[in-house]
Amino acid sequence: MLYQELPNQKVSNLYNIKVVNKTFNNLPIEIKIVEPQGTIQWVGKKFTELKEQDIAAGEFFVILDQKDIVVSKTRIKIQIISNGKTLDEEESNFIGPTP
Repeated sequence: MLYQELPNQKVSNLYNIKVVNKTFNNLPIEIKIVEPQGTIQWVGKKFTELKEQDIAAGEFFVILDQKDIVVSKTRIKIQIISNGKTLDEEESNFIGPTP
């Protein structure tokens, strides 16, 4: 199954992420769902800092309200933020049940 139905009318999808720090400074990192509103639940250790000249990888679930899923492939926007500045914004598909 490509999605998981959760209690309270929620649906989750699993995502992999890899972030590269090409600078010579450690960077605080925040991953945020911008559109539609949703939450992130990390699998294993959540990374909150990226060391200089390093790569961090992880997995997380994006959890959306089922009412926000109107098509089987809902577009989501994910931002990578450091020190209040958006470093990158990615779009992906969220697979879920349709009404």
